[in-house]
This record gives sequence, C-alpha cells and structure tokens, in this order.
Amino acid sequence: MPAKQKRGHVTAKSGVARDVLQENFGWFPVSGDHVKVGHILHVYMTSAEFSRAECDRLLRSIIQTQFGITTERSYKADIQRIVSSTIQKYRSLRNPEEFRKFRIECEKPFDMRLPRDTPESLHRSVDDDESFTVV
Repeated sequence: MPAKQKRGHVTAKSGVARDVLQENFGWFPVSGDHVKVGHILHVYMTSAEFSRAECDRLLRSIIQTQFGITTERSYKADIQRIVSSTIQKYRSLRNPEEFRKFRIECEKPFDMRLPRDTPESLHRSVDDDESFTVV
C-alpha cells in the first residue's frame, strides 16, 4: 500500500464572516481600550491554518508593537472562547438573525490586560489584613 500523501496548506474561502471581519476589524484601533472581539477573530482567521498558538503569538506581537504592552499572558483560552462563541456557534451567517447575533458578539470589547485579582494577590490581601484571624 502506498504511503499517505500530506495535504498542502488549504486557505479558507472568502465567506460572510471573513468579509465582515476584514471590512470592520481588519485594522487595530489606536487605543488598546477599543479592541473588540472582532479584531481578535480577524487575527485568528488570517493566522496560519486557524491555529490558536499562532494567533496567540501574532496577538502578543501586535499588542507589543501597537500599544507598547509586553505581556507573558497567553490568550489561547480567550481565543478558544471567542471562536466557540462566534464562528462555531453561528454557522449560517446568511440567516439575518444569526448574522445580527454574530455582529453583536464581534462588537463586544476585549480586555487584553492581566486580571487584577490573581490568587497571589488574594492571598497577600488576606495575609496583610490584621482583622482576619484563623480559628
């Protein structure tokens, strides 16, 4: 039996979602406070083979060059959440109701900062609080 041949890189066809994202979110805003879910989706759809890891690298690179923010935060979980709540959820964007819901999801703001209440900061605040006593 002959060996399997690997498939070449397949680019996704242009569709409703790709057209909407390119038209409305194909650029990053000047301020990091105005980044929306649609911008993240656009980076995901234009990254190599719809890879979360590649999208994460591109996103961190854009954030560093565009906004001057260097972060070690991984956005992979955020990317997965965004993809599952938009592209995977709304499959028929030619349906006006699904298209409207997709647009609403894309317009939601995306917070790229680190969470303020990390477990370490919560432990520090409990340890520093003198009124807290263990019984």
